[in-house]
Amino acid sequence: MYTATPPSLFPDPYDTDSDWVGILESQMTDDFTTLKNDILSSSSLTSNKYGGGTPIGAAVRDGAHYLYSNHRKHDSNKNEVKLLMVVMSDGNANKPEDDPDEYAISMANYAESLGIQIHTISLGDDADVALMTAIANATGGKHFAATGSGSELTSTLKQAYRNIVGAINRTVLVQ
Repeated sequence: MYTATPPSLFPDPYDTDSDWVGILESQMTDDFTTLKNDILSSSSLTSNKYGGGTPIGAAVRDGAHYLYSNHRKHDSNKNEVKLLMVVMSDGNANKPEDDPDEYAISMANYAESLGIQIHTISLGDDADVALMTAIANATGGKHFAATGSGSELTSTLKQAYRNIVGAINRTVLVQ
């Protein structure tokens, strides 16, 4: 699936202890109803589905490659399509084990080399805001924090998404 990406960006496929990859939940779509009710439903997103690691760099790498490889180059008016990603995490990277933060930043630089801007959301009071900010900064994106618990967290998360939408022209937030 990712054959166009430089092999040096990936772990050795024979070393299963160091294997860290992003997981694609859905192909690109504008079918938000299916995304919400099927693919991203609570029954689909079961606990321990991903093994407990936080390979932020792998998620950025694989997301950037997928987005770049599958996007439309121009819209219906012949305007160049701008590529962007939103990365939401607690930011506490732990894969690969030797230097997960540096790998995440290097993959943000990879995304930027493909013309992808990344906006980040640090989720939770104990999030690694510095790493999430560095990822956004590497691509010219913006960082937002979603903190608190319960309804406060919901409110700050909604505001983070509103801020991202406000930074993007011609974007509609779908809830």
